[in-house]
Amino acid sequence: MAGRVSQVRWGGAAFLVGAVQFFLAMAVEELLIPGFSPLTNTISDLGSNVIAGSYDSIFNVSVILLGLLTWAGVAGLGGALAPRPSRTAGRVLLVISGIGAVGVGLFPETHPGPYHFTFALLAFAGSGLALLFLGPAMRGDGRWRGLAAPSVVLGVITLVALVLFATGNYGPLREGGMERLIVAPVLLWAAWAGLRMLRWSPSADSPHPWSPSPGEPDEPSPAAGSR
Repeated sequence: MAGRVSQVRWGGAAFLVGAVQFFLAMAVEELLIPGFSPLTNTISDLGSNVIAGSYDSIFNVSVILLGLLTWAGVAGLGGALAPRPSRTAGRVLLVISGIGAVGVGLFPETHPGPYHFTFALLAFAGSGLALLFLGPAMRGDGRWRGLAAPSVVLGVITLVALVLFATGNYGPLREGGMERLIVAPVLLWAAWAGLRMLRWSPSADSPHPWSPSPGEPDEPSPAAGSR
């Protein structure tokens, strides 16, 4: 049990550090580049060298680190959720999003070919879909109280923003702002979930932390099966 708690907490630290360092890297680089606008410039512009005064290495290293820390967070998340199909789906999708983040850093938007677009899509869609599955996976455990429903809401926001971004419907947020609306909910979730995991304990508020949600059959006990 102690080993699992330690793994969960290390995973939480990875989620939190990954989200915070990526946010700070974007904020710092945006301040350093003269004339850069979060509304008219996309996030990927930070990783290219086409902008005068660009510090593209800051972004590319940061987004690769984000992907690696996402994988580390997923490893810890496995011990923090009940063994359900939604947990498996959510973790797999987060791994895919981590692959996308690493690919975005390795293949900036100025790289020839479809690689940057493909990896960015994996990062955006993978993370948004992951939150839709992880929300239900959190139900029934008091340690995730208050985050299960918001996880689904944040995932929906990311996916809706992704569709709007892909179809060119930016609205007043414009292209850069809409892309940031894709990323912001996922970073918020990672920081929020990371903090929860850092405070993880073997017990929860409920008598059994992984008790089934209403309508879900519980597993029969060995004693019941022997009668």
